[in-house]
Amino acid sequence: MKNIFFTTLILIVLISGFNCNEDFPFDEFRNTVITTKPVDIITDSGIIAKAEFIGDFSRVTEYGFIWDQDRGNLTIDNTKKVVFKETPVLNFVEININHSLLPNEVYYLRAFAVTENIFVSGNIVIFKSKGISAPIINSISKNYGSIGEEVIIYGDNFINNFDTASIILGEVSANTNNITNTEISVTIPLVPFQTHDLSVRILGKTSSVSFTVLDNWSDISDFPGERRSGAVSFVISDYAYVGCGNNSNYIFNDLWRYDPVLNIWSRIADFPGEPRNNLIAFELDGKGYIGLGEKYPIYYQDLWKYDPLTNSWEQINNFPANMYKAVSFVINSSAYIGLGGSKEFWKYSSESDSWEKTNNYPGNTDYSATSFTIDNYAYVGTGNYSGNKEFFKFNVVNEDWEQITDFPEKITDGISFSLNEYGYVGYGKFWKYISSTNKWVQTSDFYQRNRYSSVSFKINGRGYAGLGYYWYNSNKVFCNDFKKFNPNPTPEK
Repeated sequence: MKNIFFTTLILIVLISGFNCNEDFPFDEFRNTVITTKPVDIITDSGIIAKAEFIGDFSRVTEYGFIWDQDRGNLTIDNTKKVVFKETPVLNFVEININHSLLPNEVYYLRAFAVTENIFVSGNIVIFKSKGISAPIINSISKNYGSIGEEVIIYGDNFINNFDTASIILGEVSANTNNITNTEISVTIPLVPFQTHDLSVRILGKTSSVSFTVLDNWSDISDFPGERRSGAVSFVISDYAYVGCGNNSNYIFNDLWRYDPVLNIWSRIADFPGEPRNNLIAFELDGKGYIGLGEKYPIYYQDLWKYDPLTNSWEQINNFPANMYKAVSFVINSSAYIGLGGSKEFWKYSSESDSWEKTNNYPGNTDYSATSFTIDNYAYVGTGNYSGNKEFFKFNVVNEDWEQITDFPEKITDGISFSLNEYGYVGYGKFWKYISSTNKWVQTSDFYQRNRYSSVSFKINGRGYAGLGYYWYNSNKVFCNDFKKFNPNPTPEK
C-alpha cells in the first residue's frame, strides 16, 4: 500500500502485543524493545527497512524509520524519514524506502516511536545504497506557457523533499512552489521564447518533457502621432484614448482613439487646455478626464472632461492643488489623484464635481509613481527621481494605506495595469503581483532596455503599452511603437 510518504507498508503479524525501547525506563515504555533489523534487500529502486516492536506501545502517536549518512543525525528532526502518525497495531514492520538515497553511499538506519513525551529509537544498522527509482513524468498541466506562470508536473517518484529534487527548464533552474511524490508545482523562469526540455532531476536521475515558452507581448499598430514620452491615456467602453506628452522639440495636445478589434488609430478632438508636460488622465462614468501638469515655471490646476458621443471637451472645477507627474486611479465611481510633488491624495466625485482630501500617502515617493487596482483596493508605488521600491495598498472603505512587499527593483516613471486578479508593473523588466500571496513574479520583458515615461492601459483582459523613451549613447530616443500583453498566450496556429 503506498502511503502519503510514498512508501509501501507491509504489516505482518508475528506475535501479539505492542512495543517500545529498553533505553528509556519511563512507565509508558517499560519492558518494551524496538529492534531495527539488518537491511538485506537493496536495489536501485530503494531498500526494504524492517523493525520489530515488542511490548506495550499503546501510547505511541507516530513511528517509522530515520536514515542518514551521518550517524549523529538520526534525530526526529531529520527530513530523511518515513513516519506513520498512528499507534502501531502489529509488531513487525517492513517498509519500502524509495527516496532520499544517493547511490553508492553508506547510510545509518534506525526505527523509532514517539509519544507525547519522548522519542524512542531502536538499534542502528548500516547499509550501502544503490540509489532510488528514477522520476517519471506522466503529464503536465499544459505544454506551453509564459514566464512567471505556474505549471503542474504529474508523475511518480518525485520525492517529498525539497533538498533532493530540482526542476530545470532548458539550462535554467525553476522555482519549486510545492512538491509531493506525484505532483510538482513550478514557476516558469526567465528563458528564451522557444521549446525547452522541462526536466525533473533527483539524485542524479532525470525525466524530461518538452515545454514551449511564449512571449506575453506582441506588436500592434504603431502610434500615428509624433514620437513622444509622458503621454496619458484613458479607456471608454472598448476604445483607448491616448495623447498629449512631449519630446525634445515639442509639447503635444493631440489625442488619438485606438480600436483593438480593427487595430487602427483615429485622431479625435485635441485636448483644449494649454500644452504642457506631465498631465494625468482617468475615465469616470463614461467620460475621459485630462489635466494638471506643468510647463516650468507654470503649474496647471485645470481639468477637462471628454465626451466620446459628441467628441467634445468641457472644463470642470479646478483641482485644489498644484501637481505634476501625479498618479491616478478610479474605484467605486470616484477618482483619486495624488503624489504630484507631495504626499497628498484627493478624491473626485463627478456627481458633485467636487474634490475631497483623503489620507496622505505614507511612503517615501512623492512623484512619478505608478498604480493599478484589484477589486476594491488600489496599489501605488515606485517613483521619485532615482527610483523607489516601496508599494502600498489603499483601502477605499476606510481610506487607509498598508505597505505590501517591495517591488523587486527601483524604478520610476513605469507602466502598470491589472488583469484579472493580478497587477503588472515595470519599464523594461516586467513583473506580476499576486495579491493572494503578496509576491512579485517576473514575466516577459516589456522591452530590452529600460523605457521611461511610457503609457499603458487595458481593454478586455489585455494590457497595452507604448511610446516613452530610452537612453542610447547619452541621448534620449523617443518611441512610437505599441505592444499588447496577453497574460495567457497560446501557440500560433
